[in-house]
Amino acid sequence: MYDVIIIGAGIIGSSVAYYLSQYDIKVAILEASNDVSNGTSKANSGIIHAGYDPKENSLMAKFNVEGAKITKEICRKLDVPYNQCGALVVGYNDEDINTINTLYKRGLNNGVENIEIIDREKLIELEPQINPQAKCALYCKDSAIVSPWEL
Repeated sequence: MYDVIIIGAGIIGSSVAYYLSQYDIKVAILEASNDVSNGTSKANSGIIHAGYDPKENSLMAKFNVEGAKITKEICRKLDVPYNQCGALVVGYNDEDINTINTLYKRGLNNGVENIEIIDREKLIELEPQINPQAKCALYCKDSAIVSPWEL
């Protein structure tokens, strides 16, 4: 007999099981595939979103910011590789620059840390092979990637 049965052993189901394992209850995960993360989690790119893209004050923004911090800690505890490689949103024209400014302000309002707008010189320093037409970028140092299967 189980206290909780979780359907799906993707990122969400496995994370719920991880947290529930801290209590004195019996937990089971049911997975239809032959391995973990073979459903929706398989289709993601492993990006840990920092929270600069979702609308301000939305649940998505809140969960992106909190989830990024939690995921880093879980990876450390479970010895799962966590590549804090950062993210660049590159601007090539005035429309892109307006979008970058919007994302920057949104990120700050959502509580994203270590986010900045960088000029072409800094962009080339970070990414020497960038398209020569690039003018600037939003740089989020805390963005990261993980393997959904390992996590």
